[in-house]
Amino acid sequence: MSMKRSVELLAPAGNMECFEAAVNAGADAVYLGGDKFNARAYASNFSVQELIRALDMAHIYGRRVYLTLNILFKDAELSEIPDYIQPLYRAGLDGVILQDLGAAALIRQCFPGLPLHASTQMSVTDTEGMLYLKKQGFKRVVPARELSLKELKVIREKTGMELECFIHGALCYSYSGKCLFSSLLGGRSGNRGRCAGPCRLPYNGRYYLSAKDICTASILDRLIEAGISSFKIEGRMKGPEYVAGVTGIYRGIIDRYYRGEPLFADNAGKKELVSLYTRGGNSEGYYFQKNGPDMISLENPSYESADEELKKRLYLEYAQKKPQLPLHARITVKEGEEAVLKLSYIRKDQEISVTVTGDRAQSAKNRALSREDVIKQIKKSGNTEFVIDEPEIIIEGRPFITVASLNALRRSAIEALRGQLLSGYHRETEAEPAGGKESLLFEKPESNKANESRILHVCVSDAGQLESVLSTKVQAVSVMLSTADGREGLVRTAERIREAGKLFYPRMPYIIRRGFCKRESELLRLMCEKSDGVMIDNLESLSFLLDIGYDKLIIADIHLYAMNGLSHSVLRAGNANLITTVPVELNKKELFKRGLQGEELIVYGRLPMMESAQCVKRTMRGCSREREIIRLKDRYSNEFPCINFCEECTNVIYNSVPLCITEKDGVVERLAPGYMRLDFTDEEPGRIVDIINYYVNYGSNVSDPPVKDYTKGHLNRGVE
Repeated sequence: MSMKRSVELLAPAGNMECFEAAVNAGADAVYLGGDKFNARAYASNFSVQELIRALDMAHIYGRRVYLTLNILFKDAELSEIPDYIQPLYRAGLDGVILQDLGAAALIRQCFPGLPLHASTQMSVTDTEGMLYLKKQGFKRVVPARELSLKELKVIREKTGMELECFIHGALCYSYSGKCLFSSLLGGRSGNRGRCAGPCRLPYNGRYYLSAKDICTASILDRLIEAGISSFKIEGRMKGPEYVAGVTGIYRGIIDRYYRGEPLFADNAGKKELVSLYTRGGNSEGYYFQKNGPDMISLENPSYESADEELKKRLYLEYAQKKPQLPLHARITVKEGEEAVLKLSYIRKDQEISVTVTGDRAQSAKNRALSREDVIKQIKKSGNTEFVIDEPEIIIEGRPFITVASLNALRRSAIEALRGQLLSGYHRETEAEPAGGKESLLFEKPESNKANESRILHVCVSDAGQLESVLSTKVQAVSVMLSTADGREGLVRTAERIREAGKLFYPRMPYIIRRGFCKRESELLRLMCEKSDGVMIDNLESLSFLLDIGYDKLIIADIHLYAMNGLSHSVLRAGNANLITTVPVELNKKELFKRGLQGEELIVYGRLPMMESAQCVKRTMRGCSREREIIRLKDRYSNEFPCINFCEECTNVIYNSVPLCITEKDGVVERLAPGYMRLDFTDEEPGRIVDIINYYVNYGSNVSDPPVKDYTKGHLNRGVE
């Protein structure tokens, strides 16, 4: 009995063997990476020829294939995208998963019929972010994995966007896309698909940053009923046994739900899922839990030994048997006429059929052709995707036709049916933007004009640091909105900063969730009224400001990535006063080539390594709802300050040493930023004043910087 399915089961594939395992095990769709431009650079991945083969295989079964291009692109790489996607677009690629706004704009213009899916690397956390991406042409969003089921329901109802959510596999400690840990420590950027997994290492002697894998088998019915469009299994780095086992088990659970049966016929299914791979136990993720130590694998970050016999058994059960599509065959053999074979297949209540002719049947000199002769040859579908059970046979007269002719007729019909099934997916037209690719790719976006004199901009984390800053000669000050302490506090803070003769740039929350923009709309409008500009670090904040027509300065921080000029242009659309923060993962040569004047350059400060919904303090000591700096010490005694911003329920881990750019680096003069920024996290008041004075005198300094231990970040090395 055929069964209509609603929710999509989306499986991973790191190579062709994994892809076939996913399809055979019942995945409705498979996501995979090509041999370039994806967030799993160390997976085997697929050549273009393999991708086309995979597309045809999936489409024969009515399945879908999504290509992952979910990295940040450098300017020089953007020009390669159209030629790379073109053959896949023609072969019927079903969607592209993206992180980079510039790449998305390029693909939307070159391939307007290709669905765009926003990667979880975009860290979309609320309605405003979803609506922003909808305006950018995205059809589907993979929201941040930290969202609760309640939040997801609200977002779906308010936006109408397709939501793709993870149901099984590894979980990052940080909001995906907001992690620079691997990048800054070892040059292997998660934003470029090369994460080295420093969250799986010990800190303070335990594995405080190692999240358990998620397993949602027991709550899958509640996820289905929430209206999620696609259930995603993590694991493009895992083998075919894992892909087959996990996909097959979840396929069974979903099908049982739609048949009205219990999710588990017994407890074996869930036990098998956990036995395939587990990292210190499993959790159900964030769907019904905000955070907590029970979601962390404190003692063992590695996968426990998998049940090898179980892996083999599940692989044989789910992956070895190729699904076969039932065909109806009608063959007519008339004496003296060409043999005719019609093959039909029912897909989504629609009949797809082909009719082919073969050799002419001769008059039988001895034994005439029998029904059994025809059935024997026509039912031989071999190692194809099809099965012919009871063909309809019409024999007239006393015809004779050779076995070879019948076999050729069958092969010809099956090949024609394959072509018919695939024809609905193939695209014949070449896609290119009006004016050609060069009009989009190589026209340098308009830059903000550099100020005649640079503005020295200071960001503080608390009220104590603000006191130290007000007496200095900085021109602009940013204070976290939560630190301002409500409407009255915001007004007092704005007045004090302006009385000191400085510009006020309030900083919106690192993470916007739970309807914050609507819930705090009065506070945010007051912020806009009292501010000279606003600092933001997420799409939700950008969308809110654009929607209300905010026309003052907007400073897009480092996690609103503008690694290439096209992304910079996309972010600035709608507000000519928006500036981006100079990307921290580009080296000097790349920054000079990017050449966007008037932006903001961080010259001092501990860069945020992770922004997380988890809380180190709660895991270590319990939740007191009081902000505190906890220091995580690694194997080499480097200490990483970790601050819990309880008002936002966000945990930020900073680098062990601050970034410090000096005159000797020659960056400021070449980049001509309009704003030089100092970020303060755990510095004492006296040190803050010394650091500010050093940069106040920038251009006439002969002294060494007032910090002993510091880093140049990626200024010299960059990322691959």
